Amino acid sequence: MIRDDFVSEEDLMSAAKSSQEDDIPPSLKEVLSNKSFLFVFSGHIFELMGANAIYIALMFLIYSFTQSTTMIGVFQIVTMLPLIFLAPFAGVIVDRVDQRKIMLFSIVVRLITAIGLVIVYFLQNTIQSSLYLILLYLLFTIRVSIWPFFSPAKSAYTKLIIKKRNLLKANSFSSTALQVAGVLGPIISGVLIAVDYSIGFIFAIITSFISILFFLLLVLKGQKPPENGLSLEEFKNSKSKLRIVVNDFKVGISAIRSSPKIGFVIVIMAFVSFAFAGIDIMWPVILQDPAEMNLNSTWFGAMESVVAGAAILAGLVVMLFKRLDRKVVLMTGLLVIEGTAMILMAFIRNEWLMVFLIMLPFGIVDGFFGITFETLIQENTPYEKQGRVLSVEYFLSSLTLTTGLTIITLITMFIENIPPSIFLYIAGSIELVVLLFGFLFIFKKKLFTSDYSKSETNIQTKNIQ
Repeated sequence: MIRDDFVSEEDLMSAAKSSQEDDIPPSLKEVLSNKSFLFVFSGHIFELMGANAIYIALMFLIYSFTQSTTMIGVFQIVTMLPLIFLAPFAGVIVDRVDQRKIMLFSIVVRLITAIGLVIVYFLQNTIQSSLYLILLYLLFTIRVSIWPFFSPAKSAYTKLIIKKRNLLKANSFSSTALQVAGVLGPIISGVLIAVDYSIGFIFAIITSFISILFFLLLVLKGQKPPENGLSLEEFKNSKSKLRIVVNDFKVGISAIRSSPKIGFVIVIMAFVSFAFAGIDIMWPVILQDPAEMNLNSTWFGAMESVVAGAAILAGLVVMLFKRLDRKVVLMTGLLVIEGTAMILMAFIRNEWLMVFLIMLPFGIVDGFFGITFETLIQENTPYEKQGRVLSVEYFLSSLTLTTGLTIITLITMFIENIPPSIFLYIAGSIELVVLLFGFLFIFKKKLFTSDYSKSETNIQTKNIQ
């Protein structure tokens, strides 16, 4: 029998335990003394560096090979489609399987795909160009498809091993450390790829291998997740696997609906993902096209590093806070900055102005938003339902992003020589209009209230004083 009740005995016990800890201030030292946490974020750092190399290499390789905006769009769509179909299964797996093993398996798969990309690249002169592109698309699709399992597993496991009062500290520290890799990865990747694409792929192989070592240590030495009453065997033996997936999806939706703030942010993110399709397709084109900016991969890596550097500063600022209150209002305001930057991207073609007026704001939003959203989910969702809640979020965001990518790709396919700036201007405008209605909804439904109870707020004030 699949458990689909939202408030369980374990939830009540967890809430009681959390309330007893509220008078203890958050401690970064306590977070860093947790070896399981250190294994997770260390492994993630190295994998992220390799992921940057793969992404930058493929964006430039595909465009230089095809000189087609449409093919960039097709690439994005093909890699997003599996997310739509696999995201509902993520909750089934993450809430039933040891999250440490899920993360290890995910990195192993990404190592295999990195090796495959090197092999395909060296075979480019011996196989047909169409088959060459298909193999590149297929391997990257497999890489992306595993992430709906890794990310919820990482978030759920973090909630398990980190006390509630330390979640913001843990998420901000983890984000900052990962963004350091986000600075180094694109710079190193951009330089390596400028020499040869294969070097970028080999770099990803090395970093993935190091990442595997950390996650192997996590499996052997890290804290083991408890049994939560959900059995994977039940899913394997069931004659109606689809029924279990649908039921789990309903559990995720029920958990989201029970927290209006989480539900609001997830819906807003879905609309923003639709608008963000403009950047996903047009950003590589704007940088590479001789009629636009005509920049090389080193510049691409440098701009990505600026985004990560700004996110580092955001993470360091968040780390100073004991709590972030009224997260819904904060996140909606951050997305307004992102929408404005997207509109500016439609008009600015000077690389230095782009760095300071667009990349920096994107990085600040990325840092603040990622930490805030993850903390909001962890604070308001029981551990045993984290996977199912995040699988719903992945599904909605992937579906709306793919819809946006498809629309733009079809337009570029049938109408030639459309300036990229038009897509960015429309996408940014859509995002700002959605956020305007979002703010109206916040005040109508009174979502601007505090995220914490009066007792928690009083304790927070006492700690500050």
